[in-house]
Order: sequence, then C-alpha cells, then structure tokens
Amino acid sequence: MAVSQALSVTEVAGSPSVEKNTSQVRILWTSTQSGASLNLTTRTAYYYVSINGGAETAYSVSYTLPKGTTKTIVDTTITVPHREDGSGTVAVRTWMNTNISAGVVEKSQTVTLTTIARASQISCITSPNNTRDVGYFGDTIRIHMNSKSSKFTHNVYYSFGTKTAQKIAFDVVNNVDWNIPLDLIRELTSDAKDGWGQIYAETYTDGGTKYVGSKSCEFSAKVPDVKETKPKVSMTLSPVGALPSAFAGLYIQGLTKVKATLSAKGEYGASIRSYLMKVDGVYHDSGDEYTSSYFANPGSKTVYGYATDSRGHMGEASQTINVLPYSNPKLEGASAVRCDKNGTVSESGTYLKISGKRNYSPCISNGVQKNFCKIQYRYSHDGVSYTPWDTILDYNDLSKDEVTTGPLLGGAISAEASYIVHMRAIDDIGRYAESYITIPTDKVYMHRDGARNAIGLGKYNERDNAVDSAWDLYMNDHRITGLAAPQNDTDAVPKYYVAPKDIELGTRLNAVGWYKIGIITANMCSVTTLTIGGIFENNQAIPSMVDIATHYSAATIHLRLASTTENQISRIGITLESPLQFGVYAYYNSTKSNPVDINAHSHMGKFQKDNWVASSLTDADFLTMTYLKA
Repeated sequence: MAVSQALSVTEVAGSPSVEKNTSQVRILWTSTQSGASLNLTTRTAYYYVSINGGAETAYSVSYTLPKGTTKTIVDTTITVPHREDGSGTVAVRTWMNTNISAGVVEKSQTVTLTTIARASQISCITSPNNTRDVGYFGDTIRIHMNSKSSKFTHNVYYSFGTKTAQKIAFDVVNNVDWNIPLDLIRELTSDAKDGWGQIYAETYTDGGTKYVGSKSCEFSAKVPDVKETKPKVSMTLSPVGALPSAFAGLYIQGLTKVKATLSAKGEYGASIRSYLMKVDGVYHDSGDEYTSSYFANPGSKTVYGYATDSRGHMGEASQTINVLPYSNPKLEGASAVRCDKNGTVSESGTYLKISGKRNYSPCISNGVQKNFCKIQYRYSHDGVSYTPWDTILDYNDLSKDEVTTGPLLGGAISAEASYIVHMRAIDDIGRYAESYITIPTDKVYMHRDGARNAIGLGKYNERDNAVDSAWDLYMNDHRITGLAAPQNDTDAVPKYYVAPKDIELGTRLNAVGWYKIGIITANMCSVTTLTIGGIFENNQAIPSMVDIATHYSAATIHLRLASTTENQISRIGITLESPLQFGVYAYYNSTKSNPVDINAHSHMGKFQKDNWVASSLTDADFLTMTYLKA
C-alpha cells in the first residue's frame, strides 16, 4: 500500500496580538493511503515544534491507516509568543513509521510569522542610534521615536536628579524638539560642570487607547558659560580723600582714591570662590573690597569688578567715573612795592601796591564749577607776627584772574621800617601757592640811630648795637656773604628774606640754598616725613636751618640745604603732636651719599626710622630744632 503525507503550518489570519506579542499558528498533518493493503493497527506518530529557533518540543499522536482513505493525523492550533522585537518563527517536523512497505515517513516546515510592532526605542539627536552627549543645558535637541508603526503615538517624559516623570510632549508620532531646561543645573552639585538623565517614551496604539510599552535612552548635558549661568555681580564706588564737603562725591586728580566694593551671587546653585578688580588698567586680587592709590591722571576711568564661581564661570560689573583735572594753585607775578597815596610807586611811600595772578583748577563737574581761588596778603615787620589775611581777589570774582590793587594800608607802613609781605593764592580745597616779598626801608645813605646805638647803611637801621646794611660788604676785596650754615636767628643769612624754591618729591638737591619742602594742613591724620641733606662735625649732627611759618589752617616748612658734603645725610621728620603743634627732628646716617633725594613716608604719630641705620644717634639724641604751638 502506498502512503502520501502532507504538512501545513500557517499563521491564523488576524491572530497577531499587539498587546500580548503573540500569534495563533495552525498545524495540519494528513496521510493518504492507496492500494489493496489494509492497516488498521493503532500506532504512535510524533511531531516536533520549535518556536523562534528554540529547542524542539515533542508531541505524540495515535493513528491508523485504513486503505483508500485520507487520514488527519494532527490538526491543532497553538499560541506562539513573538520575540521582543515583535518577530517570530515556527518550525514543525513530523515522523511516522508505517510498518508497511511505505516505511518511515517524515515531513517538515518552517513559517516566519508576521512581525508585531513593539514599543518604540527613542533616541536623541540621531536616529535610530542614540547620541548620549547632547550638548549644553539650554540647548534644543530633537528626540526621535523610531516608531515601528505609523499608527503609534507616544507620551515622552524625562527624569533628571530629583525630577521624575517630567512631561516633554504627548501624542508624538515621529519626533519632538525639546529645550533642555537651564533649571536642571540646580540638580547638580555646586561645582559640577555636567550631569546625565533619562528620556523615555510610552508607546500607544489604537488612537492612544492601547498601551504597547515604554523604552528609554540616556542623555548627558554640560553647564554652559552664558549670561544666565554667570555670577551676578554688583559694585559700588565711592571717592576716598580728605576734601571739604563741597567736593563730596567727586574724583579729583592727585587728591582722591576710589573704593570699590563687590558683591556677587552664584547662579543655579554655584557659589562664589574669588574676586578680582581692575582699576586704571591694573588688576588687583584683593577680595571683595579694594581702595586704589590716588589717581595720577585725569579723565574717564572705568572700574571693573569680577567674580568667579565654583564652576569656573566669571561674571563682571563695571562703572565709569570721571577724574577731574587738578593741580595746586599757582601765584604768578607776585609783587608788593611801596607807593604813595595816589598809587604811584615810591621808595619812600607809606602805602602798599600789590599785584598777582592766580592760576588754578576749576574742577568743573556736569558743567558746574566746584573749585574757586582767591588771592590774599598779610604783612609783618618781624617775620613772625603777621596781620590777619586780607583778600584782594575773592573766590566769586570770576571776571578776572589778575589783580593790581593799591594804595593799601592807608599810609600805615613806616618808611623807616622793612616789612615782609606774605601773599598766597588759595583754593576751596585748601591748597595754595605763596610768596614772601621783602619791602625794604626807604633808601638813605646813612642813618645814625642813637637810640639803638646803631648805624644803617643804604637803609634805615632796624637793629640794636649793629651795622644794618642794605649794601654788600667787602673785606680784603672779598664780599662778605654770611655763614655757610646759619645756626640761630642772629646769623647773617636771613630766615625770611630769601624766597624759597618750590620742589617736588623726587627732586635731587645739588646746590646750597633754600627749599620749600612741604605743606602740612591742620586736619591731617598722618604726616609726611622727608629726607634731606645736612652737615656734620666730629660725627655730630649740626641741624640744617628749618623755619616753620604758622597761620590758622596750615604750616609751611622751609629748609635750607647748607651743604652737599658726601656721606653726610640727615633725616628731617615732622611729627604731629596735636593740632597745629609740630616738632622737627634730625638724626645722622652714614650710609647715604649726596646728591640727596627727597622721599616721602606716611606715619601715624612720631616718625619711624624705616630702613635707616642710626650709626651714632639714638631716639634720645634727637635734636629739637623748632617747636611751635599755635
């Protein structure tokens, strides 16, 4: 008897389940017998099933093979789970021993199932593979769904730090653009410069009513160095300087410093680590507060303040100030002469005619003049006791800067006495320029002064028991010029009759002469100490001549450099004991050499030696040369 068999493995139409990721598969195995043989014996046959390439599962079935019939051996439907990606295969083989002339009969068939769409595997920036490093917080990136079906929709979320299941977009079909919130930076530690999180998509079908599944991808982002993440810096500026109240808030060349104070706040959880300032083009690593030196040059100055946070980001603030040009007043063309009652210049006049020109800095701020200057004079017969100041060109007289006035004093000055006229141009700041002018007596060939037992030559006598001469005196064909180092008030070198030379700090002194070395105002908190030359004998200091002329608001120090001898230097210190009370000291140092530099050092209270070495004198040996109290 002949045996013919058939095997059919088919996927049941409409059976794939998206929800279950399964399909129904029908297995049909039939056998047809022909010929005269009869085989009614019940026997066992086998079939084997392999799903998705896995191991075979064996099944047995009983059968008979009647002649001239087609017999169904197996007709079964099985549920086949698909792979994770929705694909699936079923392989079936059969085995039967007929125990007749047909012998063993085998069949096999493999069926590839319909792929079932599964949850979409999303990706960042690129598709289908994910790009983990997406750039910076604040950037906008594209999230791809990589959907397996055009009927799928997706709900997209992110999780970062403590923030979970944060909505990005719902009902997304293909892709969505997402701006990574800057606020996520707050989830980082204060010094972290990057961080990572997850984006995931829930996949739905049937118009969003059937849930398919959820898949995710990672992303990482860096903290950008942009305006929003930089520290927020604020800065306050204030002028520093001992100026009258009328100049409050102004910056003035040489008289004002700027004090800058910074405050800063880190953004998105960062903390402030350091500060830096730039003033007049120079950087200063001085914390959150800095006071500059005095502005040497006028003009617009931009002050910058910087703060750096724990992530290395720098914020800045800036302000621009205007430094007004300023220099000390000048008194030009100072002149004082005798005149008659009509103002005509006369050597025997008992009136004064005074001239001078002021030159000063007006300090104009926002179109308004802040600084004014006046010209004043006073006079003295003995160079010590002066009259009160009299103004000949006032502050508010802006019509001119030069003045000539006279006759003055109503004939009160005697033709038989000499006078010292002290002129100054003083501004509102308190700085001034001055000039001492000698008004001699009237000229006479000889004046016999019996009351004083003295003689005046070329002038009226003004001294007791002396020859008071306005002429040069010669002895043995040599002109008598006076002592090289005047030691007291009776020396031939006059104290106030030689106009001093103005010098600036840094001037090198190479010549014997008088020098004006500084002005000390009554309200100074610290005092300038100056270094100047002197002379010595037998290793003992002989003080240079120092004169202090006092008045109501300030003291001007005049010093006469009596020698420029090598290796003989003295230190002149000005010590503020109490308002308008000054002590002047000198001590010896053998390590310096001339020419002498003028140097300034600021000290509170009594001056200190700094780096000077006192080789022969101690503090107890300081020589008090002048000690005046107003």
